[in-house]
Amino acid sequence: SHYGKVLSQSKVATQYKVGQAKANGADHTRQVIEANMRAQAETIKALNHIKDEERKSDNRRKAHAERKEQQDLATHNESIQRRNDALDRFQNCLEAREANEARQEEQFQMAQATANERLLLRNIQREEAI
Repeated sequence: SHYGKVLSQSKVATQYKVGQAKANGADHTRQVIEANMRAQAETIKALNHIKDEERKSDNRRKAHAERKEQQDLATHNESIQRRNDALDRFQNCLEAREANEARQEEQFQMAQATANERLLLRNIQREEAI
């Protein structure tokens, strides 16, 4: 992991700086402590930089996932809308067909009634002729 790498590098850097401070004649007091603190500050800075990069990466990943989810939802909604439109067209065809059949039935009934009236009229005329 990044953290382990940074910490091991930091440990080496700290040992090096403390070693330099000792080699320069410093005793285990102020200079050694200062070198140690500088190395720790660099370690914290490096770890914070890693955290920032990971946070940015996570944010990019989340934003991408959200965009993908929105795109998938939009595609799904479009598909549902197309299906609904097709169902509406089918429903309109059924209603038109039923209306057409009702008109045809009404026309047939009127034609039947007219034929029956003619037959009745002929029968009456025959009876009158008899």
